Amino acid sequence: LLPVIKKGNSEHNQGHKSEAEFLPSCSGKKLKISSSLNNPTTSSSTTISYSTTTSSSTTPNTMQLAKGLSKSQLLDLLGSLVAGNTYLAASLSELLPKPDLSGLITNLTYLNQNIYKALPVTRLSDKADSLAFKRVATHLAAFKRSLLEDLNMLLEAGQWDSVLDFVLAAWEIVTATPVWDNPIHNTTRITCFKHLATSVIRVMKQKDIVIDEKRNTKLVKLMTGSSIREVHLCKEKLLEWRKK
Repeated sequence: LLPVIKKGNSEHNQGHKSEAEFLPSCSGKKLKISSSLNNPTTSSSTTISYSTTTSSSTTPNTMQLAKGLSKSQLLDLLGSLVAGNTYLAASLSELLPKPDLSGLITNLTYLNQNIYKALPVTRLSDKADSLAFKRVATHLAAFKRSLLEDLNMLLEAGQWDSVLDFVLAAWEIVTATPVWDNPIHNTTRITCFKHLATSVIRVMKQKDIVIDEKRNTKLVKLMTGSSIREVHLCKEKLLEWRKK
């Protein structure tokens, strides 16, 4: 007869323990192993120790920190740096670039597009009547506010050359705004033209400012045919400027 072997709990039949049971609970720690094989005075045993390491934080540079400042904070900082230092103020004035008007013109164009998007699209409605005007009144107000704020910003900064460039670009955008049947509804359009024209007159009053013939001719061409008093006055002054 063959001998009967009973199933027992021998080590050979037991499953292997999980890997987590063999590893110490040392999450986030680095394992250091130092051997004393080269040191004859110590035993040949290997010492295992655990130590934690922390990453050192690096301080952002000056330019990176400046990105978090507002426009007024940057202006105050520049003012404190050049205060009492005429040489530094003159050097900084020469290094300052011309204002980038692309963002201002793009935003003005976008606001003008919003006006036309809000107009009714049905065949029965007139896009120039009072009903259509009420649909776009808020967009007209946003358009005028943006134009006046940008124009006043350039005037207060004394960026006379950029003022002329902005007027030339903005004039064509204002011309593209809707003309309403009711003359009262054209107040926004007329107000924009008035401020653009008076800003050109203000530039001409500045000393050492010369409007080149190309821009002078283009401004006169844009203003020709307008019935707005300020625009007509500005055109006459531009024509007189040529004769100097």
